[in-house]
Amino acid sequence: MHAEFFNYLMAPGSMAIIGASERNFYSRNALQRLQDCGYAGKVHLVNPGTSEVFGKRCHANVKDIGESIDMALVVVPRTAVIGALRDCVEAGAKAAVVVSTGFGESHDAVGLALQRELSEFLDEHPIALCGPSCLGVVNMIDGFQAFGGHPGTEILPGSIGLVSQSGANVHSYIGAASARNLGFSYVVSSGNEAGMDATDYIDCFLRDPDTKVVCAYIESFKSSDALIRVAEQALKVSKPLIVIKIGRSPSAVRAALAHTGAMTGPDHYFDTLFRQYGIIRANTIEESLDRACIFASSQEAYWPSGRRAGVVSVSGGFAATLSDLSRDGGFDVPELDASSVRKLLEVLPANVNPQNPIDISTQVRRDRSDAWERTVNCMADDPNVDFVLNGEAVPLDDDRLQELTSIRLRTGKPVLLASTSPHIQILNDAQRAWCREHRLPVVVGVEGCHRAIQSTLDFTAKVVLARDSVKRSEMPVAALPRPAGHVLHEVKARELLLRFGIRGPESECVSDASEASSAAARIGGRLAVKIVSDSITHRTDRGLVHLNVSPATAFEVASEIELRVKQEEPANPRCQILVQKMVEEGVAELFIGVTRRSGHRPTLLVGMGGILVELFGDHVSRICPVDPVQAGEMLRELRGFPLLDGFRGRPKADLQSVIRTLCAMSDFAMAASQWLGEAEINPLIVLPEGRGALAVDALVVVDSNESH
Repeated sequence: MHAEFFNYLMAPGSMAIIGASERNFYSRNALQRLQDCGYAGKVHLVNPGTSEVFGKRCHANVKDIGESIDMALVVVPRTAVIGALRDCVEAGAKAAVVVSTGFGESHDAVGLALQRELSEFLDEHPIALCGPSCLGVVNMIDGFQAFGGHPGTEILPGSIGLVSQSGANVHSYIGAASARNLGFSYVVSSGNEAGMDATDYIDCFLRDPDTKVVCAYIESFKSSDALIRVAEQALKVSKPLIVIKIGRSPSAVRAALAHTGAMTGPDHYFDTLFRQYGIIRANTIEESLDRACIFASSQEAYWPSGRRAGVVSVSGGFAATLSDLSRDGGFDVPELDASSVRKLLEVLPANVNPQNPIDISTQVRRDRSDAWERTVNCMADDPNVDFVLNGEAVPLDDDRLQELTSIRLRTGKPVLLASTSPHIQILNDAQRAWCREHRLPVVVGVEGCHRAIQSTLDFTAKVVLARDSVKRSEMPVAALPRPAGHVLHEVKARELLLRFGIRGPESECVSDASEASSAAARIGGRLAVKIVSDSITHRTDRGLVHLNVSPATAFEVASEIELRVKQEEPANPRCQILVQKMVEEGVAELFIGVTRRSGHRPTLLVGMGGILVELFGDHVSRICPVDPVQAGEMLRELRGFPLLDGFRGRPKADLQSVIRTLCAMSDFAMAASQWLGEAEINPLIVLPEGRGALAVDALVVVDSNESH
């Protein structure tokens, strides 16, 4: 319904302002913006307390207008909002913006009750609602602004679709975008999102041909599943999603809760999700727009995809700093081909080094009128260069702008223009408009260059990877029934995991020391003897796990374990004893775990096993489901990966078995997602290539809630 009704919200043929008033800040601003943007539709004013607002007729009720309306901007006291919406629906409205505040975000009894009532109203009526507690919407494509923000901020037209749960931050985005010569297709201040939420707007932006990149300021996502769906769609249509997601610190969590009533959710979960699904995370509005710059202001064919930059700059400091940053940005500033160096020696004076990056000062350009043009062209022609960046610190003339676009057309290589500092204006208003028209990216400052290039290269690589990836999310997994109990001990846990092909060493679970002795004789070799109980944890620390036990001493060891349990856990019901063959010739130990939080998909984690995962924190995570390509990525991202890959002549580990185990653990987590709290294998002992991997110990914790 939201996609169908999006046009009524963003491009209505007629609208009404409910609560129109000359004194109300928001309705006054909305009227001014509608006039300034040249909205061609009908605007009806509604306020039962007056017959005229700014010389325009005002109706007592929206139903008195005498004709249907497409949408309404509602600016009335909170207790009157639902009645006003009901009248709007009767008047034919398919969409509404509720600017009014004091709903769930207020945390008082009245506001919470009104939020519930508003949700119930929306369940019963097909209307696209923006808000409440928002500023409204802007459509720069069709010239429509139902927006209560102050009218002094000029919004440039462009290709960024913006949704922000913070209204005030919308103005910050608009100002920062203008400083970067960037504009918007749509702007949405979404408020506390009782109706349409951030992922609904993002979905609509991705479908829109005029929107090339999506920016979002988010305090809380209603559904991580919905976020994953739009992230996958963004990769499919090559439209980057750049998100500021707050909640990294406790104070930010408190601020979000106070602002919109939103619970931000665990930050590490979203950090994992963003990396996995190609969402570009930014920390500030300025960073967000730096990362959006190339996407928003050039055609996809001219996004840098090769990682070799040719830099020509008026500032040697700018060029050197960018070269240093390139290491972190995933790109390189390579040496030029010998033929290029020979050409540059003919152009540049002896005191200018003809190598990448090239510092071509204003003095050189004054002395040799063609030096800049020949240098930039030579850089673009070099076979070692994939894209060109021209750094400037002084105002440019029109000829140079035209030359940069000509080079791009002639060579087919991306060309970027950069100011060497955010505080330097290198273009006048006419040139800024020219760059927007000819899709020439203008990047601000050395950090802005670094961010823009890094994000473009990372996203284009992610698009290619996504096209080749196996879509395990589309593979149905049969749900596992909820098991009895809260903590499933090792034997029960490994029985569950065995259904998914995760195997352990040969073992037997017995009732007493006598049976343990018999089992040890049957299994043979070096053994582990352990207590098995749903209620006993930290078994090793308590002396309830014995290693390197021989069949001859198994009875004695099992008897000692029984005695210790009776002494320390007299109220504990009778426990069982596990006799397990110890794994020989393991190359490495890994930890594999899954966790599941309410409202989110399970998270799969792998790290160097035993105590190392806690001691060094060497672990990597992904959101389930995980496919073999992603599982392989996880292993290669571990700092301890060389131990799996034949470090210093050690045997190579059976990586394919580990990858299969990771995917199987992911499948288990998805099948158990209605009741799973967490599960782990620690350790998974990995054998040499071709010999497999064995789950030596396992644990499953059932969530205490009935369901997620």
